[in-house]
Amino acid sequence: MKTKLLLLLAFAMVLALSANAVTFTVDGICYQTASGGVNVVKESSGYDNYANLINAVIPSVVGYNGHNYQVVRISDQAFRYAENLKSIEIPNTVKMIGASAFYSCSSLTSITIPNSVTSIGNSAITVCANLLSVNISSSVKTIGTNNLKECPQLEEIWVDPENTVFDSRDNCNALIKTSTNELLMGCNTSFIPASVESIADKAFYNCDRLKTITIPTSVTSIGYQAFSGCDSLASVTIDGPLSYFGARAFEFCSSLHDVQLSEGIETISLSCFEYCTSLKSINIPESVNVIDSCAFLYCSKLESVNLGANIQRIGARAFMNCLSLNSIHSYIQIPQNVTCGNRVFEGVDKSLCMLFVPEGTVSLYQARSPWKDFINIVENSYVPLVREGVIWEYVGESDDPLPKHSLYTLEFNGTTTIDGKVYHKIYRTDYDKQGNAQNPYFVAFVREENKVVTVYIDTYEEDEYFYYTYWFMMPKTLYDFSKPMFLPNEAYISFGDEGPYDYDTNYTTYSSIDVEVGESVRKGYFIDHGNDERSFKTIEGIGVDCDFGDLLIPYRDYYTGFNNPMASLAAVYENGELVYKGRAYDKAQRLKNPVEGDVNDDGVVTSADITALYNYLLDSDYQYYETSDVDGDGEVTSADITAVYNILLGE
Repeated sequence: MKTKLLLLLAFAMVLALSANAVTFTVDGICYQTASGGVNVVKESSGYDNYANLINAVIPSVVGYNGHNYQVVRISDQAFRYAENLKSIEIPNTVKMIGASAFYSCSSLTSITIPNSVTSIGNSAITVCANLLSVNISSSVKTIGTNNLKECPQLEEIWVDPENTVFDSRDNCNALIKTSTNELLMGCNTSFIPASVESIADKAFYNCDRLKTITIPTSVTSIGYQAFSGCDSLASVTIDGPLSYFGARAFEFCSSLHDVQLSEGIETISLSCFEYCTSLKSINIPESVNVIDSCAFLYCSKLESVNLGANIQRIGARAFMNCLSLNSIHSYIQIPQNVTCGNRVFEGVDKSLCMLFVPEGTVSLYQARSPWKDFINIVENSYVPLVREGVIWEYVGESDDPLPKHSLYTLEFNGTTTIDGKVYHKIYRTDYDKQGNAQNPYFVAFVREENKVVTVYIDTYEEDEYFYYTYWFMMPKTLYDFSKPMFLPNEAYISFGDEGPYDYDTNYTTYSSIDVEVGESVRKGYFIDHGNDERSFKTIEGIGVDCDFGDLLIPYRDYYTGFNNPMASLAAVYENGELVYKGRAYDKAQRLKNPVEGDVNDDGVVTSADITALYNYLLDSDYQYYETSDVDGDGEVTSADITAVYNILLGE
């Protein structure tokens, strides 16, 4: 009974103090007396709260009616909707910032929390459209939920290194809870340190300028809507085996076109990639057993999907309205064992979309919804890269003296046994300026087993051709077609422009789609540059097709005695038949059948060739110099202009 009386007495005292609280305004800021000093309070409850306040300086002590009061708190909603407030100075006497204190301060650009504040309330600093930076002092011990959310311009989050509860380790521009290694809040310039173990709900919500993110192997969970609404986010790489993938984690990321999911992920969560309208391909790893409802709903540009073999459930509307979907590669052996929700592929044109299934399973898919709705259900077929009878034709470019452009071919011809394993031999044949084939010479040993392509160069066999440094004296994996493309950079492949590079694993990753080659469909691995521009690095059974890149040939630097020219794939032949045209195909045809007098390499002889010769004589670095020796005397002179003139006259 005594305890109850004490509680009632205390409550009565609080009411008495509240009743006696005095509210007053000094220099445009409202205060209310409270125990220990005064609190900053709101001017109005409406949208006109502090409508005229632009640059606010809160003093540590404020005087009113003959009394001086220390400012100890910024109350709940104090500056809520103060949309003209651009700057705020908080004194070193404030101990608490209340809930929604700076909610929707759309003009505020920065805020520094002084070294007196111990607590920041829920949503205290959120929906601040122009907020650029936040500094958090060492004294802050608690931060409520939903802070720094929907601050689309935020670029800097700094935590005093002396803070024992929170940190922004490695200058990551993020707020991390030190004891749990949980990333609570991120911004447009954040990266995720390798020590972070989880990403909180809405950690990067509406970070409009975040462009790329790599989630390291240390992270085991991603929270609800963690990256939702990141409109500029284009690339996501998830390195680790996530145990928890929060719902709607990447929804409404309208620029997201490249997603790399690692093995170990078990569930693609509810609406995880919903409305990712730039996403073009997705590879579902073998570890995934659930694709939840609406996971890829309205991914309108999604063209290609790989479904891992261990999927057990696909939720309702998982791929609904994926209007561009043209190929699905399913590795599910028994579709009857997979539970599928309603309308999984609604909106997909099932008369055009190809459904590729494991060998011997077509009838199983034809008997099971929703698979049976697809008109074209065909068996997956793999075309090995390493096979006899294939010739790759290249147009090379070199900075060496004549010729600048060259034509050469690579082909498998014969086998040898190394360490008990059979390797195919690659030979190279160069063509002279007149299009005549020269003697072929050995380049490397290559083998393919279980879709893994390996190169081996033995410095002791056929070493009259090349001398290699020590790192080539062992097999190197060049391609692994059994999984998403990961090209090990240590293989020194001359590929020109690289893709997204992972400095922790030394791997370059690529996306893939289906590519029609003759009457077959192959996997094409590429880097997506945006704006529908893609650089194909390799195509299953075809090889490299990029601006500059050799097929299966390790890089040879100047010191090994052989400079590998940059090259573009012109064509692939199999058993004498053309099966693939590369971007340099027309150029190769002209090099094989050169037109005399065609100095500018456009396929015909006109007065433009005389102009090209004239330009070369004025500037010896002019680009057409390899075709400028028209009369074949070993030098370029005015006599070559005469030779072209005579060709035009028909002499």
